[in-house]
Amino acid sequence: MSAITGAHATRFGHHEDTANMVQEAAQGALNDAGLTREDIDALVVANAAAEHFTPIGNVSVWTATQTGLTGTPTLRIDTGPSSGLASIWAAHALAQQPHIEHVLCLGWETMTTLPTPEATQALARLMAQNEQRHHLTLPGLVGLLASAYLDRYAIDPIVLDHAAVKAHRLAANNPIAQFQDPITIQEAQRSPIIADPLRLYHCAPLTDGAAAITIGSEGPVTIEAMGQATDHLGFTQRRSAPESFLATRKAARRAFERSRHEPRDMDVIELHDAFTILEAVNLEDLGLVPEGEGPMLIPGPDEAPLSPEVAVNPSGGLKARGHPIGATGLAQVIEVVDQIQGKAATQVPQARVGLVHNIGGFGNNVHVALLEASA
Repeated sequence: MSAITGAHATRFGHHEDTANMVQEAAQGALNDAGLTREDIDALVVANAAAEHFTPIGNVSVWTATQTGLTGTPTLRIDTGPSSGLASIWAAHALAQQPHIEHVLCLGWETMTTLPTPEATQALARLMAQNEQRHHLTLPGLVGLLASAYLDRYAIDPIVLDHAAVKAHRLAANNPIAQFQDPITIQEAQRSPIIADPLRLYHCAPLTDGAAAITIGSEGPVTIEAMGQATDHLGFTQRRSAPESFLATRKAARRAFERSRHEPRDMDVIELHDAFTILEAVNLEDLGLVPEGEGPMLIPGPDEAPLSPEVAVNPSGGLKARGHPIGATGLAQVIEVVDQIQGKAATQVPQARVGLVHNIGGFGNNVHVALLEASA
């Protein structure tokens, strides 16, 4: 079993210098763990889109060079937006080798270099080619999912606004979050339509950011179990309901099967809410609530932002903390690690066990991690 020994994330938003951003994350994690570069036996780099947004290639070696880890064995993990948590999966396996004592996972992405229309097209490459030929985009597919979900369960679309308002309220307390100001229901409802019924405030932003963790055999937070699953690349090839992700259900089931915990044991959850509809969908797919009841765990604007049943995305989530896709899964882990250690910006009382959920592509490469206090 592996443990998280150190962690650090940069501020999410716009960064002028990608190298400085990457260096900050790496050095911060090393400092937090009390390690030096010489202690690192392997470097796992999570990055999904450097070639589309930057002139950087050979990403793993570039990252090793920038962080002073030239000579260290390194590999790049790219599973789309789940690359961050996938890098921990790989590091967790590497750490079981007798000659590897400390692994550094470093996720980063620079995404603010392109205008939104060009960035949307770059990210559409995560989809099947026939979907791209019909000019579909990720927001377009999620809009179809949202319509199917709201129709099937007769849910008021205002839940999309509630999730956005909640995310921004929590992000306002998070020092690394991209959005530091709360929003109102009215602002969410007046924002432009992106892919009906999704509006601008229902979608995560384009973000630059880096996050890093060190993994060893002993530390304050244990990686108790992980689960992974894939699905068909094309949305129309799948055999599950259009308002659900079968890969999330399989990954969660596998994680819990390898764990002594059940969904109801979770104190805090960081789930993949790149679009606000996904908060409800993911809560159901992860086994936290029955189908159609995900919205019941999303508080309204006059309620406390964290449900008493389970704290969901106290960081502000991808929606408001920001979503630099290669770094996202690692930032989610860092939030749960901080919660378990009692040092989170919006602290969940007595948090001891947490879940991290990271989606790659359009719900087709999913990773789930269960973390718990070591002592």
